[in-house]
Amino acid sequence: TARPPIDELTGATNGTCTKAPKTSCGDGEASVSGNTAGAQNELGTKSNCAYKNYNFPARQLYYKFTAKKGYKYAVTVKPSVYAAVYAFRSNACSASGINTDCASNGNFGFNHHLVSSYGRTFWLTPGASGDYTVAIDSRYASYAGTFSIKVKEVFPTTNATCAKAATLSLTGGKVAINSDTSG
Repeated sequence: TARPPIDELTGATNGTCTKAPKTSCGDGEASVSGNTAGAQNELGTKSNCAYKNYNFPARQLYYKFTAKKGYKYAVTVKPSVYAAVYAFRSNACSASGINTDCASNGNFGFNHHLVSSYGRTFWLTPGASGDYTVAIDSRYASYAGTFSIKVKEVFPTTNATCAKAATLSLTGGKVAINSDTSG
């Protein structure tokens, strides 16, 4: 089993929202892994990402990436324990700012209060270009563990509607297309 970086076990430097390390989406993709065992609960029970009946009393870690308006981002999270995952604009590092962005249905953030060890993919379609933060947390105060997060940038398509259908050119009576319908 891979061990997390030692700083995450002895007090992660990215355990506060304002110190989230920036992750590069080189080649349209970025991956990180970590362990919330050494992190703190920065916001107490004030952050609930618009879930009125829940709060997130566990330990959080934060990761930042730059997103572009008009693109979509697949954020895949695979935790070792039940986790809460949410995203928001990086300048919204307060409980009220995080809660507002989480409730925007993917425009400035997203939320999900329970992700099992099977993992899950969430979609972010930024309403504005800029830095966005992904947080990993839990609904259960005692839950801490390892996780991986992968962010994949999905380029906007020009033929996503019938009115903008792509023209196919036949060569020798055949055509070959490679495409991606994710996002």
